[in-house]
Amino acid sequence: MYYRTLISALVFAAFGFCFSGEARAQGCDNPDFCFDFGIPSVFDNFTGSSVQCEIAPGGASQPFNNLDIGTGLGTATATFTQTGTATCTHLPDKKDLGACTFELTWEGVTTSKCTANNSFTAAAFCQDNSLTVNGTITCASSGVMNLGIAGMTRNRNQCETVFPLLKQGNTVILPAGKVLDLGITTDGSTGACEGPFVAISNVKERYCNSGDFSNGAVDCTPSVGPTRTTTPASTVQTSAVPFDFDVPQTVNVSPTFCKGGKAIDKGQAKINILGSNTFNVNNIDQTPPIQCEGAPLSCDAPVDLNGDGFLDLPCRVNTCPAFGPNLGQLERNADRTVTATCTGQLNSGTQILGIADVDVSPK
Repeated sequence: MYYRTLISALVFAAFGFCFSGEARAQGCDNPDFCFDFGIPSVFDNFTGSSVQCEIAPGGASQPFNNLDIGTGLGTATATFTQTGTATCTHLPDKKDLGACTFELTWEGVTTSKCTANNSFTAAAFCQDNSLTVNGTITCASSGVMNLGIAGMTRNRNQCETVFPLLKQGNTVILPAGKVLDLGITTDGSTGACEGPFVAISNVKERYCNSGDFSNGAVDCTPSVGPTRTTTPASTVQTSAVPFDFDVPQTVNVSPTFCKGGKAIDKGQAKINILGSNTFNVNNIDQTPPIQCEGAPLSCDAPVDLNGDGFLDLPCRVNTCPAFGPNLGQLERNADRTVTATCTGQLNSGTQILGIADVDVSPK
């Protein structure tokens, strides 16, 4: 058998908490931890040919990942699930595979106990007896590529051959045999390792694939000799914490006439950054300012705008010269809204990302 593998989809992905009301409605209740890829992540299949996929961010109301800690921290009973949409390209012919569905489940993940600073890790080694990894990339035009760790004897020697030590310069990214690693820190305000987000590490993961879209079996069997020329695919991306925001008025998207009538934004739009039980707006670093579709926000003191008991951040953005015209360049949704993105960072330096639909006026 030849070496069908990513060797990873080694994804140093952008994840973040998303305990919004919408997230809880999808089964992300405490003590589960819900994550969003946030900034789109790219992963590659390296076989004779390859498939490159860019994962779409899920946003706070569509969590991309869910870490269920199982029977509790400090056990090997956690489950890490990843679901979402990816736009994929077949290489080297650069064939567009269109929108594909990405699904992956890690069962038997080991979590550490909660530390004094309200942090814990979730990790897995290929040779862990408790670990199972199964998933798919399904493209309507191509079929199904299966993902996982299979087709090999999963002892330490074999695992460290298939998943060798991974380094960037002198920095160890993943030890030999390790296939999953992430870390979470909360402020502990509602319990140990609970409460609003403080920090989350880059998520690092490795696994194999079936080598094609014919719904074949995953094969991690290592090849030998000079034919083994592939190297692990890897990307490193900053972690992002999702948040909800609201634009309470219609935004004029005209590039030439930015001051609208009474029904639209009059040259300035309100943008409210919404707090929640896992997102504390007081933790936002406003130097540099929050950016929405390329335009900086000016914000006032936090206040509870929607009566949910959590502080929100009322902000404003000038429609011209960037915000309105940039919204006008986005693809319209079925209800004629557009999906806007806001970015910024916490005081810790951790990136934040919000995704919301915005009503816009015709160009």
